[in-house]
Amino acid sequence: MNDQPTSMNRREVLGTLGAVAGLASIATIPGLANGAQNNLPTSPVPGAPSAVKWPFSPESMGFDAAKGVFSLPPLPYAPEALEPHIDKATMEIHHGRHHQAYVNGLNKALAEIAKLREPGADAAMHRHWMRELAFNAAGHANHVLFWNCMHAPKDKGGKGGGQPEGKLAEAITQSFGSFEAFSAQFRSTASTVEGNGWAWLVINHAMGNRLMVMASERQQDLFAWGTTPILGVDVWEHAYYLKYQNKRADYVAAFMNVVNWPTVAAWHAMAAH
Repeated sequence: MNDQPTSMNRREVLGTLGAVAGLASIATIPGLANGAQNNLPTSPVPGAPSAVKWPFSPESMGFDAAKGVFSLPPLPYAPEALEPHIDKATMEIHHGRHHQAYVNGLNKALAEIAKLREPGADAAMHRHWMRELAFNAAGHANHVLFWNCMHAPKDKGGKGGGQPEGKLAEAITQSFGSFEAFSAQFRSTASTVEGNGWAWLVINHAMGNRLMVMASERQQDLFAWGTTPILGVDVWEHAYYLKYQNKRADYVAAFMNVVNWPTVAAWHAMAAH
């Protein structure tokens, strides 16, 4: 039996991903949970930067439809681009080893789940491989968003840092009272995630596309259905320990200096329309 899910086509693979409870970053995108791809906002809406792609599109996620597997997308900038806020060594290890491990785990889980559909397969293994799928698929999706919501700081000629403008700025003020209030809540949430996890700025569709700050433990635990993430910071120790050791709050503060607000604003426009 081939250990790669080559028998799974594009619809089957992404439909399987969307069915995983807790994989909110993929499953809540309109049209993806049921495997229908035509509704994915893979191109910007009017007013969004033309080069910005939806982070959870098959292209952004490195999905090869012919083979039915995912590959690791390259960083959208050089690994040293975020210095001095996030160092080159951390970026190389984080992307090339940790993110690669999630991609490998995702492909392995998809292959094993495909085997479980064969006659005589051990149904008891479904629970294990669905857990592996949820963890690794969420890890992959989270990191695709993470790399793309950062950019070189403005004092180095990049787009990172500062504050958002336009409709995203208005939405943040409406939802939190001010950018400063949002920033304080986001940094506090990220700094106090118990153990390993993430902090997110999400669109809550059930609340009229209101913005919320949320946290998730590990990759996907505690996340909520009906929300779409547009900004995320990884607070697993591997994301910051080489430079910041146990000073997670310092790392989170540094992260704010490389947030790519034009891209986050484009994602907000795509998901909140």
